[in-house]
Amino acid sequence: MRSTRVVLVFSALLVVVACATGIATASGAQKANSRVTLNKHDQFRGQVASSNHRCERSRVVRIFEVRKGPDRHLSRLAETGRWGGWQLLLRPTAPKGEFYVKVQRERFGIDGGDSHVVCRADKSATRTFPR
Repeated sequence: MRSTRVVLVFSALLVVVACATGIATASGAQKANSRVTLNKHDQFRGQVASSNHRCERSRVVRIFEVRKGPDRHLSRLAETGRWGGWQLLLRPTAPKGEFYVKVQRERFGIDGGDSHVVCRADKSATRTFPR
């Protein structure tokens, strides 16, 4: 009777430890802020910066034009390079007006394991390019 009780207590303890480890792994994501910028003078060029280098490279940058009503999303996207820089090459006469850029929240795996990093979303300041 006593050995059965010891086995049950030991089994319950193992289940609790296994669940706690699973919860810690699931919630153990590294979270990093992202900061996206739109260059003041060179339209449709900027940088994504973060304390975690993984959050700087290969991020999709979406460009928006400020309008009355919903802002217009330009159909073309830019992607950050190895060091977080991005640019969008447009025809010789780039659109004029007020623009801002956004990066979305993204989750990336680390080294093919269970660990991952969550890169937070950000929106740049609005820049005005002469009409």
